Parts: sequence; C-alpha cells; structure tokens
Amino acid sequence: RFYFAKNFLTAEEAYRSYLNSFASNPLTPKVYFRLGEIHFHDKDFKRAASYYKKAFEKRIDPEWGGFAIYKRAVCYFKLGEYSRVPAALDLIPSDLNNRKVSLRAASLRVATGKRLQDPFEERKGYLELIDVYETISAAETEAEELTWIVNKKTAGEEIRHWIAPDEKDQKKGEDPVRLKKWLKRFEGKPSGGYITWKMAILYYQKGDYSHSAQWIQHYL
Repeated sequence: RFYFAKNFLTAEEAYRSYLNSFASNPLTPKVYFRLGEIHFHDKDFKRAASYYKKAFEKRIDPEWGGFAIYKRAVCYFKLGEYSRVPAALDLIPSDLNNRKVSLRAASLRVATGKRLQDPFEERKGYLELIDVYETISAAETEAEELTWIVNKKTAGEEIRHWIAPDEKDQKKGEDPVRLKKWLKRFEGKPSGGYITWKMAILYYQKGDYSHSAQWIQHYL
C-alpha cells in the first residue's frame, strides 16, 4: 500500500526488509522491479537499472517483464550511455504482447540511433514501429507523451525511402550480412518484407545478380 500511495521511502524499506527476510521466491522479481521504479522516480538511474536487471534475470514476466527491460534501457539513455541501449532493447521478446511497451521501445531505439549517429540501428527501430502500428490502436498512441515517440507516418516514410533510395544514397552501400541477421526477429511480420526486398536491392547494387534473384524469390 505504501508503494501505490507513492510513499516511496517507506515502501523501499519494506521491500528491502522482504528481501532480507525471505529466500528468493516467485515474488522476488516483482520486488526488484518496484525498487527499480522507486529509484527511477528519484532519478537515480544507475541504481534503477541494476534493480530492473534483477527483475528479469531468471524469467521475463509476461505482464511487466518487457516493461522492466525497456525501463532499464531508458536508464542507460538518461545516463548518456547510449551504446548500451540497443543491446538492452534487444532483450525484449519479439512476440511481446504489450504494444505500448513495444511502441516506446522501438521509438527509443530510433532516438538512440540518432544519438549514436548509427543509421542502421535507427532503421531497425523504424522497422519495429512498422510492426507495432499494424496492431496498436489510435487511442493507445494518442496517450503517449514521451518526447521520443515516433508516429506512424514518419516510420513509414523512413522505411519507404530506405528501400527506394535516391541515387546519392545508393552509392553509400550497406552490409547485407548484417541486415540478414535481423530476419530472425522480423521474418513473418510486415517489416520482414521490407528487409527481404532491401536484401535483393543490395545484392543487385553489388552486381551479385544470383543472390539478388534468390532474395526476390524469398520476398515473393
């Protein structure tokens, strides 16, 4: 009751007492998660990140586990440790049922890609958003006020430009080997079609017409 009443100082004392009094049990991860939330509220992001990690180390709870992983990634972003954010977000299950968490996580990946000046990571976020917007309702997206939330129109425009770049962008080239690693996460989803078509384009640009044809067939 102290936690929900936002009496966080007393709640933290109670949670610490619980951890010291009882051996690890099914309730322990939720205690760590709430300790993470308390320290996040206090802007102690380093300590919050450590508690969020403990909350999903043994098992990702279907109800709040994905959110704990996302909040840990947010902590790294807040701390300016941008290079740690993508790996943290990769721990979120690709079949996560919490669409609001998926929306936030994908948007955070885009924001992180921009901070790192990593277009590849940024596009991965846009692809994740393509999938989220296939299932999330307008009401759910309107409730989001986070500064890094990317809207559906922007995500679509970015990906359409990516698979049909202008002449200047085509000269930059990309690594199809690195892109292929994404298929495990995206194949079978709307985003998977964009990746397979892009693979065909990349091999065509390299003059590898045999592999390009294979990826066109894969796309079909």
